[in-house]
Amino acid sequence: MGETQWLTQLHQLENAPTAIVAHAWFHTSNSEEVMARQAQFPLVRGIRSKPVTALEPGLVKQGQAGSMQDPKWLEGFSRLEKYG
Repeated sequence: MGETQWLTQLHQLENAPTAIVAHAWFHTSNSEEVMARQAQFPLVRGIRSKPVTALEPGLVKQGQAGSMQDPKWLEGFSRLEKYG
């Protein structure tokens, strides 16, 4: 949220940036709250959230917390539509 607030203030002073791709971790217990708060900023156009990955293919753990197979991550991902 701090980054989004800072960029919004920068926009008010400098008229730049003109859009923000904000951040929210999809797999955390407060992901919906964060997405809802981010959506309140007019400059926010999207959400970025890097899933947990492995350093190499042989180290992939299916269903690892924060990965794209994690049910909590998928639930958070599905909220993107709700918040536009």
